[in-house]
Amino acid sequence: GVVNVGGFMEYLVLQNTRLSLVMQMAKVISDGLIHSCQEFFRSSRLLEEETTSLI
Repeated sequence: GVVNVGGFMEYLVLQNTRLSLVMQMAKVISDGLIHSCQEFFRSSRLLEEETTSLI
């Protein structure tokens, strides 16, 4: 995620971004990725089971 802004005094803004905010953002992003992967593999497995039962 992007926690910095472009432009004047961008390093000051980056240095003043709270680490806890960055950690919370990372948690939300990683939870979303984990959930998406689980749903993808669950649906892939169900599709495979349906396909093999038709044969």
